Amino acid sequence: MAGRAGARGRGIAVLSLKTLLPVGVTSNVTERDGQLVDSATRTFHGGAKIHDANRSSRYCTSAFAVTRGQDDGLITAGHCTGMTRYRIPLDGRVRVLTEEGMHEGAQGDIGWYSFSGTPSPIFYIGDGRYDTRTLAGMRRESSYSVDQTVCFYGRASNQRDCGKLKAWNLCITIDGVTICNLARAVLDDVQVEKGDSGGPWYLGTNAVGITAVRVRGTTTAYFTPVEAALDRFGLRLVYG
Repeated sequence: MAGRAGARGRGIAVLSLKTLLPVGVTSNVTERDGQLVDSATRTFHGGAKIHDANRSSRYCTSAFAVTRGQDDGLITAGHCTGMTRYRIPLDGRVRVLTEEGMHEGAQGDIGWYSFSGTPSPIFYIGDGRYDTRTLAGMRRESSYSVDQTVCFYGRASNQRDCGKLKAWNLCITIDGVTICNLARAVLDDVQVEKGDSGGPWYLGTNAVGITAVRVRGTTTAYFTPVEAALDRFGLRLVYG
């Protein structure tokens, strides 16, 4: 049984897999935590909670900070519509987001919000002060390989975990809506939860993807390659 990892849970009606499986390689990743020191400033981060203006219990997770021209924002999942409030992880204060674009279709499950503030290359991989990474690059879909290590974080499960990439260029039909360009990964321990949608998939300090769909009761989840969001909306990631 599968469903959305975030704002709205829906059952999968049809599962259609279009798989590209080149020869795989394994990866050993050493990660180092960084400190977040800007709780009092108007900065916005990936890996933070974004929620409905009227119901803070209806929420998703931001993935990474982006820019487009004079606009700054955050990318997340396309089904995370209506999440116009950003909650500062360190002190719980709330700031306003503006929905700019949402897409569920051929390019994946992707969307973005703009804000009045500073986009930060730092993204959360936990809820502690030192549970952060500073984004330094992006892993494109063309460099994916089977059993490659990928890591995940979402605000609902509130745990970081790594696992293996198993397939990509997949299509899933949910309630009559077909979403393509998804990748499937199996985590080592964490089960992706409702509210993790839109959260970051990464490898070290490189952006990999955006959480889209969870498979309930398992450690399997689907994500959209991060470059799909950039291409769809003409965005650039914010690097440190």
